[in-house]
Amino acid sequence: MRIKAAAILAFLILFIFIFFIFTAIAAAATQKVLYTFTGGADGAEPYAGLIFDPAGNLYGVTQNGGLYNGGTVFELTPSPGGAWTETVLYNFTGGSDGADPTGDLVMDASGNLYGTVVTGGDPSAQCGTAWELSPAQGAWTFAVKRTFLGGSKDGCGPLAGVTLDQYGRLAYMTTTAGGQYGVGAAFGQFMASFGVKRGGDPSGTVNSWGFGAAYNGGAHGAGTVYYLNFMCNDASPEKGGCFESIVPKHAFTGGKGGANPSGSLLEATAGEWNVMYGTTFSGGKYGKGTVYQLMQNAKGGATFSTLYNFSGADGENPNAGLAADAAGNLYGTTSSGGSDPGFSGTVFKLTPSVGKKGNVVWDCTTLYSFSGGDDGGDVYSGLVMDAAGNLYGTTNDGGAYGQGVVYEVIP
Repeated sequence: MRIKAAAILAFLILFIFIFFIFTAIAAAATQKVLYTFTGGADGAEPYAGLIFDPAGNLYGVTQNGGLYNGGTVFELTPSPGGAWTETVLYNFTGGSDGADPTGDLVMDASGNLYGTVVTGGDPSAQCGTAWELSPAQGAWTFAVKRTFLGGSKDGCGPLAGVTLDQYGRLAYMTTTAGGQYGVGAAFGQFMASFGVKRGGDPSGTVNSWGFGAAYNGGAHGAGTVYYLNFMCNDASPEKGGCFESIVPKHAFTGGKGGANPSGSLLEATAGEWNVMYGTTFSGGKYGKGTVYQLMQNAKGGATFSTLYNFSGADGENPNAGLAADAAGNLYGTTSSGGSDPGFSGTVFKLTPSVGKKGNVVWDCTTLYSFSGGDDGGDVYSGLVMDAAGNLYGTTNDGGAYGQGVVYEVIP
């Protein structure tokens, strides 16, 4: 009897030890709300992510709110005590400047900000604009860079942000509507139309290599990864001379192959290969989205592989692109799912390791599950990482006023 009691006691001690070990691991990441939007003049419901300037200030946009309820461009400035102060840099009016910014910002070397809005602009078309905000003597000057007119010869509704070239000029833009087939257009040196096998409804910003993701369309109707290529037919001027071409690199099959790629493609390199990582909103083994890899060699051949399938408790429906650290770990968000009863999204980490067969396997760690309460919920944007490895992002919902938050996750 004493032996059995001793064995039970030893088991309980071991159980408690393991419990505290796993509790410590689960608590290894801490979430902090840096700013809570009220839905008033400070903005509401941020859909896009954040960027840093060299001084450590954060910049972003809110889809709604502001003085005219057309959305805002904002700056968050840290103080030594740990608090962050929000400053609205611009209020969209819904007039010629447009309204409803949803795409990520980009900053050039001079500190100018560039972005897009989905609506407003031309009073008849209401197809949005691409714009620039320039700092000067403590103020910011707004300028429209392009007004979209819709129809078959232009785009309408730029959901994603813009891409700058090495000289700080606008290199790529996309719209989710308009174009020859009505399912979106891409803009480089010239305009190209999405449609049929090329894909439609481009969801993420084109990366610096000219690759992007189209949410729908393609050979199987489940979206594509495409390459935006500038071409010339000098020998055949009757075919249009120089033009932009949308070249599909991978057509998602739906089901276990993933569907509806969302967000931008993260760039990496591996020898002669260009390696990119992205997410799909749906599909995969459990139908809740995936993380995938696309590798292209110097001859243009592309190899696709699914790295991870979300199952629900670890998150579902990732809507944004990924970030990476120096060790090759990937970080991202899901818009819903998670282990919190609120099922309002997660922040996750994918870690590569060598499997039993010598292949690379990716393990997922949920760094944080959102409750949909004061901590925020509905995470549609991706992450930005500081030099210390801390992660920053926005939620579209939740917070004390239900209008979204800016948060930090400290792994």
